[in-house]
Amino acid sequence: MSKPSLSFFLGLEKQNSKNGKIPVYLRIIANREKSDIRIPLEIEPELLPLWDNSFMRFREPIAELNRILNKYQKMFDDMLYLNAEKLYQLSAKNIRNELIGKNETGQMSIVEMFEKYFNDKIDKNTGKPFE
Repeated sequence: MSKPSLSFFLGLEKQNSKNGKIPVYLRIIANREKSDIRIPLEIEPELLPLWDNSFMRFREPIAELNRILNKYQKMFDDMLYLNAEKLYQLSAKNIRNELIGKNETGQMSIVEMFEKYFNDKIDKNTGKPFE
């Protein structure tokens, strides 16, 4: 068995028809199983030449986009470190769910609860809190 891996790729075939931006995906491979998820990052088509497939990062001067990708990489590395003893029991889906804050029981994570609470407190029409 091999160590789980993380990679990023551009969803060229999923280009947004409204704004023309290209989504970035994260792929986790564990125990010969893969799991992809779209991360909240889209790039302008003119930035395509700055994407380096071998490093799965942008060439300079797109440091801000690389910081976002590095954040996911660090979360992945930290999760592997904290779960080192049961590393080979984790599926790609388990790792993906851990990274996005979704647990297996179907219960909301703390982050999801706060987001739901604050989203419920905002009037969708005005963008202001309910009074």
